[in-house]
Amino acid sequence: MGVLPFRLTAVGLCVTVLAHGNTAGVAVFLFGMKTLGRSLKEAFGDSLRIVLAKFCRNRFSAFVSGAVATAILSSSTAASVLVVSFVEAGHMSFQAALGVCLGVNVGSTLTAHLVAFKVTK
Repeated sequence: MGVLPFRLTAVGLCVTVLAHGNTAGVAVFLFGMKTLGRSLKEAFGDSLRIVLAKFCRNRFSAFVSGAVATAILSSSTAASVLVVSFVEAGHMSFQAALGVCLGVNVGSTLTAHLVAFKVTK
């Protein structure tokens, strides 16, 4: 029977399992982002780039587009993931993505405020 250089406890085992689980989760997320970007590039080509350029021609229109996208999707996370995929695929510039992400965050805040307001008499 060998001697272990450390003591195997339940806490140590839980930390190890959590670390491996988090690492695997990040790896799957990054793989999904890469796959989504590649798929968007193959499926839409230049037509998506033209539409995104139309909606994000300046910072203000990019901001409004992000707010509207959040209102439609009801998820700021989904909108942000799509924006990152568009940038990775080369369909959107980094400056436009910053405007859209700001709009996404403000749009989700406004959506939450609208839900919280009392609209009945």
